[in-house]
Amino acid sequence: MPDPDLVLSRADQIVASADSQILNQAERWFNLARCAIETRIPAAWIVDLSRGEGLTVMQERPDL
Repeated sequence: MPDPDLVLSRADQIVASADSQILNQAERWFNLARCAIETRIPAAWIVDLSRGEGLTVMQERPDL
């Protein structure tokens, strides 16, 4: 496949990617990275960088 980004960004199925350009264009997507971290590293701090207002801790982990 010469350009998988084009195929993924136009897919009508769920897309799992960390590429923001693909996720911005995809009709349906799944945040696989977040799911993997929450599942495999339960003590991880999750930080929301999407609001553009600086860092906001989404889920504090006092057990660290």
